[in-house]
Amino acid sequence: MEIQIIEDFLPIKYQQDIINTVCYDPGFPWYKYHSTYNHNTVVADNVDPQILKQEGVVPTNKTKESPQFVHSFYNESNGSRSDWFAFMRTMNYFIPHNINNILRIKVNCMQKQPDYPEGFYNTIHTDTNRELPYAKDMKTLLYYPMDTDGDTYFFNKTIFDDDKSDIEIMKTVSPKSNRAVIFDSAQLHASSPPRISEWRFAVNFIFT
Repeated sequence: MEIQIIEDFLPIKYQQDIINTVCYDPGFPWYKYHSTYNHNTVVADNVDPQILKQEGVVPTNKTKESPQFVHSFYNESNGSRSDWFAFMRTMNYFIPHNINNILRIKVNCMQKQPDYPEGFYNTIHTDTNRELPYAKDMKTLLYYPMDTDGDTYFFNKTIFDDDKSDIEIMKTVSPKSNRAVIFDSAQLHASSPPRISEWRFAVNFIFT
């Protein structure tokens, strides 16, 4: 389960264009979600356990969900969903992997939560579904355009591990300006909201 961290990932001009467009432009559209995961852990008891297993959701005693804002640039199921898709797709030219297919590009924004307990995290999840035939080939790139707090937590299990009873944190990565993180989409991970910074932005780029 290699986690690749790349500093100074994008040319400064492109990074600044992303910041100006995504982070600062008041006309950039955002859509509010009540949690970071499709099935809010508040109502997880009402979700088919088989769905949770397929999608790699693991609640723990340090799971505390957060609302977030999302802008979807592209989704494999629905195609381009944004006027800014071509702008963000340019990122694929800087990813040090041979890309066959782009599966999803979105950006998440979480607002400052000063009372969020330290050491807690949002729902542990994966970025794939174990039933997908190409699940083992999927990679996720997280890109942080700006310095903020709100670490990303990586865990020692994947969606293909049936026994997750001994799950534990194997690495944390802080959002640092122009930093990218690449990992297997099947790896369990979780975000956390900022407690000090006003906003936390993270681009999520999934590919095979």
